[in-house]
Amino acid sequence: MVRAYRKSFLNRSNRPGISTGRAGNVIGGGDWSNKRLIPDCIRSICSNKTIMLRNPNFNRPWQHVLEPLKGYLILAKKQYFKPLDFSGAWNFGTNPKSLTTVKKIVEYIIKYWGEGKLVTKKNNFYEQENLQLNISKAKKKLNWRPTYNIKDSVNFSAEWYYEVIKNKKSPIEITKNQIQKYMNDSEIS
Repeated sequence: MVRAYRKSFLNRSNRPGISTGRAGNVIGGGDWSNKRLIPDCIRSICSNKTIMLRNPNFNRPWQHVLEPLKGYLILAKKQYFKPLDFSGAWNFGTNPKSLTTVKKIVEYIIKYWGEGKLVTKKNNFYEQENLQLNISKAKKKLNWRPTYNIKDSVNFSAEWYYEVIKNKKSPIEITKNQIQKYMNDSEIS
């Protein structure tokens, strides 16, 4: 839809930068939504319930929320200065060989937290088994790359919940500290 709009209504002389960005399965502290893997795991662990997985062997492009945000900011800056060169569709996800199963993510959380147990149950509805985004364009043209691997992303997420729930620290302070740490660890263009 955005591409059609760009081609239909904006000519080369008046064309501002217009892009779309898509991210993989985003994780991170502060997500309290139901039916989301990490918040559901944290709630189960905190209430001494078993974590129930419906598709333990499904693979997803898990990434910390700060990864695509970094990509969006790099894109916005480049597009501001060269709108025609950087308009288009962009994917921000994990490296191609980093797909990780739902079960492995839960195992990382349990290991970080130091407790918890999981079981699988039968799935009654269809879900795509493997998801992956092609991030080669963002890597090549934006010089964007994920900063954290899957395990680090999960541990960074679990740390946020642990500090807020177990250690009763301020969610705002933990978030600020994590953003600062991420910025220090990242190569921002």
